[in-house]
Amino acid sequence: MIPTNDLQEMNSYLKTLTGKNVPHNVFVDNLHSPFLLLEEEYTLPPISNMDLTKKDIFPYLQILSKYIPEAMVDCSVLPMQKPKRETGKISLVREISLRGHNYLYIFKIDAAYLGGSPRDKVKVSASQVMHPAIETDRIYFSARIVPIKNVIRADGEIIDFEVQAFDKGLFFSETEEPVSDRPRNFSELFDEIDYSHIIEPIKINLKILQPNWVLGKIYEPVYIEYMTLSIRFLCASYDIILSHFSHFYEILEIIHANGSISDIARRNFIYWLARHSFERGTSPSGNMRWKILS
Repeated sequence: MIPTNDLQEMNSYLKTLTGKNVPHNVFVDNLHSPFLLLEEEYTLPPISNMDLTKKDIFPYLQILSKYIPEAMVDCSVLPMQKPKRETGKISLVREISLRGHNYLYIFKIDAAYLGGSPRDKVKVSASQVMHPAIETDRIYFSARIVPIKNVIRADGEIIDFEVQAFDKGLFFSETEEPVSDRPRNFSELFDEIDYSHIIEPIKINLKILQPNWVLGKIYEPVYIEYMTLSIRFLCASYDIILSHFSHFYEILEIIHANGSISDIARRNFIYWLARHSFERGTSPSGNMRWKILS
């Protein structure tokens, strides 16, 4: 856990941010991870391969604020890895309230070098305790909104959050893998990585299908994480994300057995899905990647 005074310093910095994002393109790589491709290179600083501290996080936030302030403004650094299996990521969060519904904007940044750069781009070699520093024109990120009950604060700073989880039995009761000979309980479902047997009926319900969603398996616009449903955005601007989400936020009511989604919210959601298209290409290393158009 990051100490409160370090958290306050970083959060105060984020509240001072102004300006617009620099020109960039959004891509999804062959591992289905989104990234921003900039028009110039910057130095991805070395970070610890253990729990991140202010020493790891703050320098990278200061670098990123030159490129994507719209994604970061008025956010708070989440002082823990959530889920814990994720390492080398910085999570920035911001509360959203729409007509009595509470949500959390979560913008995650991959601060650790993910590999694939030419040797001459490595500026500081990796060690047993540190990731390397490299010259890169990429910012790996993910952006989502999740329904929450509340945020948890300490000394005025957000340190955790409690989600609105799926109602037990909704999409889950008696759900089995083909290799299983018994029903799986609620917690077991979320301990596993592959949620395809759960997400598919949700996608059908929300019409996340051709021709509404032409990206197909390139990237999933809805996802199960934090024991709830998230809507994921291929965008690095809080204001733009909120402007879209505010027209179909009711979609996340699907997590409740008695949840009601209006026809207009469904139409707006489908309209947002259909805004996305892509161009297929290859990276300098020869791997497949997709340029996102929206």
